[in-house]
Amino acid sequence: MRLDKFLKVSRLSKRRTMARDLCHNELVFINGTRAKPSRDVHVDDIMEISVRERTIKVRVLAVPERAVGKDMAASLYEVIEIRENPPLDHSDDFECDDSEDVMGSDNAAIPVNGPAPEDL
Repeated sequence: MRLDKFLKVSRLSKRRTMARDLCHNELVFINGTRAKPSRDVHVDDIMEISVRERTIKVRVLAVPERAVGKDMAASLYEVIEIRENPPLDHSDDFECDDSEDVMGSDNAAIPVNGPAPEDL
C-alpha cells in the first residue's frame, strides 16, 4: 500500500492530501530515509512523522488491502516514541533598528484615513 494511503487509513493523517503534503515537505521518514507519498509500506517499517510540535515514531504492524474501520486503524501500528519538538524561534528573522524613524520625524501630522478626529 502507498505511504500516503496508509497514513490516511491508519488515521495518522486526517486526509490523503495532508499525508502527501507531509511527505513533500520532508516530514515523513521510513527506516531513516525521506519517504515519498508513492513509497510502499511494509510490515516492520519504522516511520517518523513530524507534525507541528510533535514527532511520532511508529512500527507498522499490518498493511491492510483496503480501508479499515476506525476501531481497527490503531491496530495497524505500534507507537514507539512521541517526541516534543522545540518551538521555532523566529526572533532573528526580523531586525528593527529603533534609532531609525521609518515614518519620518513628522509622522503625527500625516492623516491615515481622512481627517483627524479633532478636525471634525
